[in-house]
Amino acid sequence: MSRIPAKTHVLREIATLVAVSLLLAVAAWFAHPEDFPLRADPTAYELDIEQTLTPVPEALAAYASGVHIFIDTRSRDAFDAAHIPGAMNLRPETFDDDLREVFDWVQPEDAFIVYGVGNLKAAGAVCSRLIERGYANVTVLSGDLEAWGDAGGEISGSDHE
Repeated sequence: MSRIPAKTHVLREIATLVAVSLLLAVAAWFAHPEDFPLRADPTAYELDIEQTLTPVPEALAAYASGVHIFIDTRSRDAFDAAHIPGAMNLRPETFDDDLREVFDWVQPEDAFIVYGVGNLKAAGAVCSRLIERGYANVTVLSGDLEAWGDAGGEISGSDHE
């Protein structure tokens, strides 16, 4: 009979240790600073991408002058929902097929500004692939579509019509 209470006592101690461990793990999780920002910080990625970053005010001026072609690197659904008017959609995962769709009307000497949603690596990948194919004047928007809109840039798409 004395063994049953001892087992109960040991199980209770194990359950207490597990509960305390879980509470400490949760507390450590919330107390630990975020390792990866949800939005890309251009200064953190400047060494990772080889392309020049174009600040949003300069991109707005380029858009107003009509001398740059804007490239959206987001998914087709995100592009259809909201994009810079006149932008074309070149996604890293379907780059070759997307480029074939617009190949007839883009020229190697055209100026491009590539953007996405806070993911400079995807935009950088599209830039690199354009440069590999002979398009020399390619930059990345320093920010994303949200930064563009916050600065007063026009946005079109099904969410904005």
